[in-house]
Amino acid sequence: MAVGATQAASAISDVLGGVAKGISQYKQHKNIASVHAYNAALARSNADLARKIGAFNADRKGEERDYFLSAQVAKFAKAGVRSEGTPAHTMEMTQAKFELEIASIIFESEITARNAESQAQLDTFRENMEKSAAKLALVNNIAEGLTSAAFSSGLGSGGTSKAAGSSGGAGTKIKLSDGKTGIRK
Repeated sequence: MAVGATQAASAISDVLGGVAKGISQYKQHKNIASVHAYNAALARSNADLARKIGAFNADRKGEERDYFLSAQVAKFAKAGVRSEGTPAHTMEMTQAKFELEIASIIFESEITARNAESQAQLDTFRENMEKSAAKLALVNNIAEGLTSAAFSSGLGSGGTSKAAGSSGGAGTKIKLSDGKTGIRK
């Protein structure tokens, strides 16, 4: 194989290697981005679920409160105690205790939901970062392959390659990397 053909084959190999590596890394980053998208969706679902569980538990506690207060009123009535003074105060305190427990249940479920939403936002951010990294990896690896090809063929050395038809002898005009021309000594 002639020197020019060897350089051309090497250059093509470098470019194809860069493209293959870029595609491989692109796919890896896209797969990671898909995992982050799934995690974000799962976290949003968990936030919704936490709110629903909180509402359900608050409703159950409200039913418990209503039952307990009904039983308390019935016991006071059976004992002949009027619902004024101390019995009324006792029922009022019982009501307040249950209301505080209900508010606590709702508050705790909201904290859980907001934590899940924060996780969803973080996962969405990570997903977007991986998508950007996928594109950058593809472009970077293709550029590395092209650069390697240029250097292996002699184009990256500041002059034209022999494969491109330059004899490279003394007194030959060459094109420099900064776009100017010069004469080889």
